[in-house]
Amino acid sequence: MKRFSVFGLAVVFLSLGFVNSELEGYRLSLDDPKEDVFKVKTTQFDNVSYKHYAPLKHKYAVTVFESENKVWESDGFGTCVYALLAYRKQLPYLLYFQVDSGHTLFNLYYVKEENQWKKIDIVDYCNLLKEVKNEVRVNGIFGFNLFNAVNNSMVSVENESEEAPYTQYTSAVGYFASHVYFKNQKLWNAKKEGERCSAAFCYSHLNEYYMIRLLITNADEESKLETYFSLKNKWVHVHTLEEVHDKKLYVQKPESFKYPNYTFTCKPLSVSRVETFPMEVQEPDHLTEPYFDLTDEFYKYKVQNQDTDNTFGFHDHVHSYDYVDYVESACQEPYYDLTNEFYKFKLQTQDTDDTFDSRDLSTKLDISLTAINLFTQLRCVDNVFYKLYNPTSDTVVRTVVDCKTEVWKAKSESERCVHVMAPQKEGQHIALYLLLELGNELKSLFFEKSEGEWKRTNLEHYKNIIDNLKKNIATDDITINLNSKIESSLYSVEYKLGKTPCILYLPRFGATCHRVVDGVQTIWEPLNPFDRCVAVWAYDSWGKSYMVKLLVQLSDDTCDVLSYINVGNKWDLFNSFKRSFANKLPFKKPVDFYNPEYLFNQDIRPYPQHTHSHSASETTTHSVTPGETTGSKVGEKTEPDYVNTKLSEALDNLSLHSDDSTHSVTDSVTHSVTHSVTHSVTNSVDYPKDVYNIYLDSDDKDETNVPGGAEVKSPVPNLTDRAVQNAVVDKICNRKAVSQKYKIYYRPISASDCVYLDLSSPMNMSSYEVVRAEFDGRLSLLTYRALPGKYFSAVYEGHNVIFHGDHTTHVCYEFNVYLKNKASYLADALVRVKNEDVTLHLRKNKDNWEYIDQETFMNSVNVLRISQAPFKFVETR
Repeated sequence: MKRFSVFGLAVVFLSLGFVNSELEGYRLSLDDPKEDVFKVKTTQFDNVSYKHYAPLKHKYAVTVFESENKVWESDGFGTCVYALLAYRKQLPYLLYFQVDSGHTLFNLYYVKEENQWKKIDIVDYCNLLKEVKNEVRVNGIFGFNLFNAVNNSMVSVENESEEAPYTQYTSAVGYFASHVYFKNQKLWNAKKEGERCSAAFCYSHLNEYYMIRLLITNADEESKLETYFSLKNKWVHVHTLEEVHDKKLYVQKPESFKYPNYTFTCKPLSVSRVETFPMEVQEPDHLTEPYFDLTDEFYKYKVQNQDTDNTFGFHDHVHSYDYVDYVESACQEPYYDLTNEFYKFKLQTQDTDDTFDSRDLSTKLDISLTAINLFTQLRCVDNVFYKLYNPTSDTVVRTVVDCKTEVWKAKSESERCVHVMAPQKEGQHIALYLLLELGNELKSLFFEKSEGEWKRTNLEHYKNIIDNLKKNIATDDITINLNSKIESSLYSVEYKLGKTPCILYLPRFGATCHRVVDGVQTIWEPLNPFDRCVAVWAYDSWGKSYMVKLLVQLSDDTCDVLSYINVGNKWDLFNSFKRSFANKLPFKKPVDFYNPEYLFNQDIRPYPQHTHSHSASETTTHSVTPGETTGSKVGEKTEPDYVNTKLSEALDNLSLHSDDSTHSVTDSVTHSVTHSVTHSVTNSVDYPKDVYNIYLDSDDKDETNVPGGAEVKSPVPNLTDRAVQNAVVDKICNRKAVSQKYKIYYRPISASDCVYLDLSSPMNMSSYEVVRAEFDGRLSLLTYRALPGKYFSAVYEGHNVIFHGDHTTHVCYEFNVYLKNKASYLADALVRVKNEDVTLHLRKNKDNWEYIDQETFMNSVNVLRISQAPFKFVETR
């Protein structure tokens, strides 16, 4: 099976569905929207009448009209994905809608003045909406009783749905709710004039409410969100939104809540100091942080009225009641109102000092309790519970303690802890994984708890602890359906916001995922009955998943991350972590997932145990071998270098495997092009060397210096040979991490299978195909793909030699050209080298092509993407 580069494969998939065809757009008429294109709903919310417009699946609005007045038109790339029309005295007055530009979602606001729509900002929108509310005549003040409320002239009830997994209670225009009851228990009542409950969101499980959120608005139109949980048949007030914003605790904005005039949807963040990592400060009408509920497991077991048959919301096969009780008792943390005096007193008594110092909370993390300015989460991954501590970006944690025991302390002002992961056994921490920031570099640190004390350990021992926790757990097979975006007893659902929002699906404790589907279409199922899916990240656009990433645990105790892309409503394999790792291609890690037992999270180097230099008496003199450094000063003992370690492994592999693909490449130097062509190309192109560019197994007297001071003999090969040699050596460095199932089966290639490719005048079209495509809305590409059984032994552009190979050594089977102003600018070549596949990158400099490294290539692609104008949409009515 041929493997493709990232951009080459993306071009192939995207060209099947919507490349070379213009995206269909529709006209949204606010007066008379098409029912087969838009979903329309009329509501009354907090004394304002609204009408909601949302395009159906696979429908997009590129223009917005009201009567014959054009409100907005796409610039050729953006599409309207939601619109909210507010009425004033039964006439359209304010308009808010969201526009998706393909990579960013931004908001637009309009007001109707003198029969024309005028663009305004969020501040004007809120002020004008306040005027609309002030004009409403109050007909009555009443109270919600959420136990058995029904629709009437004062109350509107909307039952839960797939888009909004809660029952919503709102008051009609002209009525204020001054208090809220559930049966006979009062949850809230107004304390000031003008204060009211604008809406109530009731979440249910097994036909019983377990959580209620109240949207409270005061006379100045400032809003807050109050949350209540059912604990032992009593409703307990948990927190307010103001505390969440101030202290950065967890909160969850109600799903599908689109009203932009409430502070919890548009509260900005202030930057009081320079952050270590750059933070983008967005406009006030943008959501700036993922204020989503990350403590799902803590809530679930609390709401079942101590029903042990379904504690934590797990499936009925869970019978270890004692285990669940331990977890429950370990998670009894102060999630209550942080303004409560008892809570403040409790924190003071738990502090080691006699007096309470609030500054300690910003510099010390106590894993035995929940600090005020930290996110905390209880997460189940592959049948292991983890307690996660995520300090916010403006929190500097320089000490980690467990009650009064110090676990870790920073050695300098440049060190801080940015993440803590604690595996649980019977509700207790048994190990710790710390992510530490040292200047601009991340380091990893591991601890285990032995005889009540925390002792430093390493990654291998940490992995053994995790493996032991997974033993002897009875599991049931489940299927994860991407169409279901709400919690279930089989798997949890977490919403991840940011530049690339996604939904994380995790099987519950005691459940093992053996199938992932999207409705009736199967995306993945195991080839081996012992393979299982550990986590799923679904990336959605307009309610439809366009890409998913699956973390798959294989039967040989290795793992892989498989990426699938949806093209033409069909799911196809896009790439995998193992292939990317082997080819040294870029791999974007799944968001908010730091478990170090998986290979893709093991690129962080260990935290140094000693930071000072050793004395001269501790240094031993030894001969320098390939893979060791000669740059150390006398009297110093240096840490093993990561690059030199990889180089040493490559040399070991080459010496042990005489039939390796690199040996065959270097043996074929005599198969180079004619002397005149080789001389001209070699002199015209400068190939950038890096730490991996080494040339091996040669008897030539020319010498090439390699990293670490080792010297090896090397000829001066032609340019293509040099590029292929370095790419193959990179692959050998990672050979141990690649399983056999991803290796290419070697089939000898004959000379009759090879053809040449001339980019200036394509011929031999019976041997290859040419695909013209437009990718990412801005990039134009030409893909030359050899037909099955055929290969390119040479690639030319007129008289310029771009690639030259040989059927006995290395051949190209796909060549992608990126166009700039309709002229060739960048290229990548997919090359078969015996039983390895590598990717070569090139850039055109005037009339000559030069080989470049992957990082330079990716930067050039990004610059090209930005510089190109977006392709235009065509509107259909």
